[in-house]
Amino acid sequence: MKFCANQSGFNHSLSVAIMLACFGCGEVSVSSDSGNINEGSGDNGSTFDEHTLVSNIVDNVITPTFARFKTATQSQLTAISAYCTALENDSENAEITQPQNLWRQTMGAWQQAEMMQIGPLSRNDNFLRNTLYSWPVTSYCAIDQDTITSLNNDEFNVSTRTFQRKGIDALEYLLFNESTAHSCTAFGTAPAEWNSLSYDEIRLARCEFAVKVADNLNEEASNLLSRWTAEDEPDNGYSLKNAGDSGIHESVNRITDAIFYLDTMTKSAKLGVPLGIKLNDCGGLVCPQNLESTLSGNSLSNIENNLLALTYLLQGGIGNQGVGFSQYLQSVGESDVSESLEGRLADSLAKIRAIDSPLETVISSDTVAVTEIHGDIEDVSRILKTDFIEKLNLSLPSTAAGDGD
Repeated sequence: MKFCANQSGFNHSLSVAIMLACFGCGEVSVSSDSGNINEGSGDNGSTFDEHTLVSNIVDNVITPTFARFKTATQSQLTAISAYCTALENDSENAEITQPQNLWRQTMGAWQQAEMMQIGPLSRNDNFLRNTLYSWPVTSYCAIDQDTITSLNNDEFNVSTRTFQRKGIDALEYLLFNESTAHSCTAFGTAPAEWNSLSYDEIRLARCEFAVKVADNLNEEASNLLSRWTAEDEPDNGYSLKNAGDSGIHESVNRITDAIFYLDTMTKSAKLGVPLGIKLNDCGGLVCPQNLESTLSGNSLSNIENNLLALTYLLQGGIGNQGVGFSQYLQSVGESDVSESLEGRLADSLAKIRAIDSPLETVISSDTVAVTEIHGDIEDVSRILKTDFIEKLNLSLPSTAAGDGD
């Protein structure tokens, strides 16, 4: 994996990128026995049907999330294309609000999918995941360079470019960056021809490149859904559901591996680093520039969608519509664990929704409130690492085993 940081700090981006690249790369068992507990065969004596759990999670939580993401990328592509046409015809009155709103919808669906990095998203060092969204590895300079390279070049192929030049994060830069200055002042080479272009020409060039990026994103989102539902793809929805009695507990474990994104990324990278609890670009002080979606002001919404995704996995869908991990915990006599998880998630979501300003502002103006949200998520993470894993006789991903913040 090639790393290329944006202008807001190489050291932090590199360290988190390494952590991200390793996410889901292996497991370290912390339970005494990770054998199958389907139909009462495990140490806890439960008769809970893990097949029902896995089928519901796959069919009613993960697959619909990937499908929503695909649909959102198509709507986003249509809106960006229409905006480019408006720019060409009447640049003064062209309105970018709709493309930006649809980017937020796409990001919302994706942030839920981030909690579901299984199969296609986790294989080959998270290659497909990073193709769709490479944060924290993003290079604004590289995006500007490709904007010029692709100008008036219909054959320019976004799919061949490195992660930091494409995906949802590249679209954020192209749609939300209000400055028409290039971002190559600190790293890289200034894009050729940039300074000879007018304000309107730069806007149009960025829009046209955004169409190519959005088109590639839509193709990859379709690829994700196809691979997730295919009958010949390892470790995907179909194979997880059809693992058989001897392998169904491992299917459960593969799903729970993915939810530790909450620990590694939501808690640590998205909150711990900007708060200065972990190493950041500001010497341990509060550091808004290390937040996730600074250009769009979407950082808090991203965290909210991470928490919603975990809630759906616990409840088996939106509003306890199916069999989820909470029902599994209840079946082994651990209702207090499921209640603690759902309660702390609900507390976190309530605190997030009570904030009416972007996290980029609130993290400095009301650090205590943001720290409380971090504390709630840390509590959820602690329960997941201990009681949740132990009571369901699961194993802990190696990426989550040693984090102590």
